[in-house]
Amino acid sequence: MKSDLYGLVLTGGKSKRMGSDKNVLKYHGLPQWKYAIRLLEKFLPKVYLSSRENQNFDHPNIIY
Repeated sequence: MKSDLYGLVLTGGKSKRMGSDKNVLKYHGLPQWKYAIRLLEKFLPKVYLSSRENQNFDHPNIIY
């Protein structure tokens, strides 16, 4: 039986040591979560974003 493989980017972590949410860190000029999603979307049919309910992201496939 064939099943599809999907991507999941985890963004819910707080960063007490760094002093701010890790979701705002920049990587190659983009927020790290957005860079990871764009990379996975090249290879996978669907990518989901997992976050805390109090975080706001501009992405259609958010899982809380």
